[in-house]
Amino acid sequence: MPCRPLVPAIAAVLLTVTDQGACVPLVNAVLDATPDDWWTDDPDYVDNWYTLARTDNGTRHGARGNGWMTLEPYFVQEL
Repeated sequence: MPCRPLVPAIAAVLLTVTDQGACVPLVNAVLDATPDDWWTDDPDYVDNWYTLARTDNGTRHGARGNGWMTLEPYFVQEL
């Protein structure tokens, strides 16, 4: 994970240059909470999908275009 230690340093520099140095502790806390596997290039990872649709139908491609999924509405009856 060679890039992991580099990211907080880059964030600190950018926040300092833009006169937002007070945000460095917050940014570091968020970066520290990020799981280690997020920083790796995992061959099992395919793509991300972002959806808030409730009645969407059809095939949707992932954010990076590496995968696809088919959506159809599924309704659960009230109890």
